[in-house]
Amino acid sequence: MDEKCMDKEEELMRIERSLWTNNAAIYEATYSRDAILIFPEVGRIGLEHALEAIRTENAAGRHWGGSRICRHLRDEDRARCGAPHLRSDRALERREDPARMLCATLYARRGDTWRALFHQQTSV
Repeated sequence: MDEKCMDKEEELMRIERSLWTNNAAIYEATYSRDAILIFPEVGRIGLEHALEAIRTENAAGRHWGGSRICRHLRDEDRARCGAPHLRSDRALERREDPARMLCATLYARRGDTWRALFHQQTSV
């Protein structure tokens, strides 16, 4: 992978890590207004519903206990540098219950900013 692609990968990982804090303001600044999010408990939702759920979880003291990179896509499976980037490498665990999730997020560059267009969590 060339240096330009590596820089983009590092930038996307920085964005991913910022989302792990479950801060609604960071989600609002990162996700596209028309993003599609899919969760096992509720199915398909939009950004506003997701922001409301984040605020509710945080108010109830529910937080992800840990996040880790568990797998990287192979270079040959990756979209080219200028195309949307799929991150499919996050495993989340809740402190409060045994739920574990695998996550995939699709990012696209919009001007100077990466925007998340799609996110899916799958129970494992």
